Amino acid sequence: MQYRNGQLRFSPSDLTKFMDSEFSSWMDRWHLERKVGNHDLAVPSGFEHAEVDRCEPDDCSEELEIIASKGIEHENQFLASLEHLDVVKVPSGKNTIQTTHDALNEGPDVIFQAHLVHDRFGGYADFLTRVEGASDLGDYHYEVADTKLARSPKPYFIVQLCCYADMLESIQGRRPAGFEVVLGNNKRVRFETNKYFFYYQNLKKAFLEFQDNFDLGLAPHPGMAKSFGQWSEFAEAVLKSSDHLSKVAKITRSQIKKLESAGVTTFTQLATESVEHVPKLAEPT
Repeated sequence: MQYRNGQLRFSPSDLTKFMDSEFSSWMDRWHLERKVGNHDLAVPSGFEHAEVDRCEPDDCSEELEIIASKGIEHENQFLASLEHLDVVKVPSGKNTIQTTHDALNEGPDVIFQAHLVHDRFGGYADFLTRVEGASDLGDYHYEVADTKLARSPKPYFIVQLCCYADMLESIQGRRPAGFEVVLGNNKRVRFETNKYFFYYQNLKKAFLEFQDNFDLGLAPHPGMAKSFGQWSEFAEAVLKSSDHLSKVAKITRSQIKKLESAGVTTFTQLATESVEHVPKLAEPT
């Protein structure tokens, strides 16, 4: 996410981060607000004992750098396999949105790194592939394809590609019937857009409501998060400083909620106090 001309804009990756972890999504927004000048923000509830002034995303590990490099290599290999087709590459720099629109109207077989924008979202689609069927562009339209190193499809791939399909629909006046993922073993897997679009739309709505109602002073506690995203080091610091119940081995989020409802809010309290009964704690979650 970033501010452009005073407006907050999002990428498909921001949407998948929200799907995976509300905590990680909140941290991205809070960090952005501090970075653009809101340095006097109050320390969020639950972060009182953490060193928020040193709060930065995790450093990119050597492993992640290797994965990123392999991802670019895989993308370039697939691009090379399309050399028999008419491929237009959208160059980086200024006017990429207009260049993308011009390419869509020209109608090449493939558009590489198309810059798509719609409804507060924007991003660069790996590949747009031309298919037959009338649209605002003419007697053809485009579908989205993306390269991924994984050997099998992941749910977030589908959300990302639905977001690109949504942006593409706003330009060509027709929703792509499907989209493709080119996996790390070069297997091409196709998905029908409408099978997943309703879920995507609900997720997008929830994400935008989350952003529109964003409270800079009230963070989702990392102890209740499924994952920490790029904020694992800071999350661990918060958990340690707050003595959170998530330090208990194999405890579930629902069990934490039941303990907190019974007045047990820290690991130390659970270990040292006698609690006679916690309603429904032993029931399956």
